[in-house]
Amino acid sequence: MPPNIDKCGLALCAQSDENHWFVDSDCSRHMTRDKRKFVSLNKKEGNVSFGNGSAKITGKGTVTLINGKGKAQNALLVNGLKHNHLSVSQICDQGHNVVFSTKDCEIRNSSLGEIAAKGVRTPDNIYILNKIQEDKCYLS
Repeated sequence: MPPNIDKCGLALCAQSDENHWFVDSDCSRHMTRDKRKFVSLNKKEGNVSFGNGSAKITGKGTVTLINGKGKAQNALLVNGLKHNHLSVSQICDQGHNVVFSTKDCEIRNSSLGEIAAKGVRTPDNIYILNKIQEDKCYLS
């Protein structure tokens, strides 16, 4: 009996929406819609603009990145986001370098040169965080 493709597709889609962090050079701030990712969260109000509209900001705090490993500070809780976004400019402003290649990307601590995290490039040309050096990955 052939596998049920509809069920597999739905499972993969649901996981990518909630668990992956996009390393996003077009995003001004780290942001997520998932309140469960926050280890600390303060109320904040405002709006964030996108190319096709805007969404409401309801909080700001520190999030965990992959399976509780790694943290990013000053992340926004935004209603209606479809994906989690790590801001390349925000990472760089806090003393890290982000290096992109045709296959992957690396986030390095600029003062030590050590890799803090890595991402993979998908066939859709999106970089997704997939590896954390837990003791070195604290993205302010």
